[in-house]
Amino acid sequence: MNHSSIILIGEDDIDDQEILLDIFKDFNETIELHFVNNGKQLIKHLNEMEETALPCLILLDYNMPELNGEEILKKINMNDRFINIPKIVWSTSNSNDYRERCIDAGAVEYFVKPSTIQSLKDTLLHIISFCEL
Repeated sequence: MNHSSIILIGEDDIDDQEILLDIFKDFNETIELHFVNNGKQLIKHLNEMEETALPCLILLDYNMPELNGEEILKKINMNDRFINIPKIVWSTSNSNDYRERCIDAGAVEYFVKPSTIQSLKDTLLHIISFCEL
């Protein structure tokens, strides 16, 4: 099991990145967030990470440029290096179709992006539980 404190986040919205950074730092200051703002860059970043620095969690926005969350999951799950890293997709869409396709592609969870700060904090606290920090 990977015990790094890195969370790799595929998120192209700068405002969402800043909110995530603030909330995660409140939970645990040792967490290191790596943001990538498109699908192809995320895969490249992941492939270039050292074995000892692989993330404890990958959080993907469903709607990202170049590759969406489902497409990213399919690509990274073809590589055995990344099989044991929990992958979570979150989206503004509550589509059951998106949810099922992401779970089938290897996501452990699919969340709809919360609309309030408190519900976002609750969701992120659950998400962070997938990292064994």
